[in-house]
Amino acid sequence: MLFAFLENRPKGITFVVLVIIPRAVSAIGASILFVAAFATLASVFPDRLSTVNGVVETGLSIGYTLGPGIGGVLFDVGGFKLPLLTVGGLLLLLAFAAIVVIPSVSDNGHEKPVSFVSFLRIPLVVVIMLTFFIIGILEDTICVVIEPFLLDKFEFSHSVIGLLLMIPFFSLSLCAILFGYLSDYMKWGAGIAFFGILCCALSMFLIDPPRLLIPVRFGLVTLIAGLILMGIGVSASMVPIYALCLEEACRHGFEDNAATINLISSTSNSATSFGLFMGPVVGGSLYEAIGMPKLMLLYCGVLVLFSILFLATYLFSRRKSSVDLAEPS
Repeated sequence: MLFAFLENRPKGITFVVLVIIPRAVSAIGASILFVAAFATLASVFPDRLSTVNGVVETGLSIGYTLGPGIGGVLFDVGGFKLPLLTVGGLLLLLAFAAIVVIPSVSDNGHEKPVSFVSFLRIPLVVVIMLTFFIIGILEDTICVVIEPFLLDKFEFSHSVIGLLLMIPFFSLSLCAILFGYLSDYMKWGAGIAFFGILCCALSMFLIDPPRLLIPVRFGLVTLIAGLILMGIGVSASMVPIYALCLEEACRHGFEDNAATINLISSTSNSATSFGLFMGPVVGGSLYEAIGMPKLMLLYCGVLVLFSILFLATYLFSRRKSSVDLAEPS
């Protein structure tokens, strides 16, 4: 709601400071919300963690898809303040509703404090956190470079570009619950995450591959296919790895309780946020330095290599667990 009152503020350093303050408050609030929400959902639905996470990702994707359109309508009706005050008012109502509806979380089985250092010594956990970080970079890189790329290559209007940017969120919202269900009930979490990383790699290749590798001229169809695959890949990568991380932490002596869940949630949120922060910096700089085709090829190669690292680390972890179980105590 603070943003709504910035319209007539004085220019210069005062305006910059007044813009940074609401952004900082928003970031702090969002981090608290995501950490607390994940911990609560994991405690209420301990056996369906990936499915619930898929539902949450679906809700977020629908919000990202509908938000620009609804915000534009409210802006046309009431100007700059109306969309911001409307969203802020709804969030306040939801905050009071959450106090009434959301149950308190009991920390059953909490016997010892969790160690952040010990948590990050688990190889698969480190790779999972790198997954959050890389997906964060990928998402914000596309948001930054896709507009100048489409303006230069296709000469689309800004409204068409906005519609194209909705495609990944739309495909993500359609697939998230399915991937969550398969992860929880079919126990395919690691396989789904591996599939998702490869889908992200293929999506980067389809958006704008170098002509030296593929002589066929790629156009709007392959661009849309790449954006669809990106949504599927992000969904498959992000939905199952919370439960996979919790399972791996428990294998290494952590307790399945609220303390461990909070540690996973806060660490993953930090990794994703850092990726979202680095995405525009890295992606924008590389886009200007090497161009879109080489940038997409670079991201594709990094994702393929990372998928191999993810699979190798997971298989090593499971092999080590099997050996430990086979050894007599």
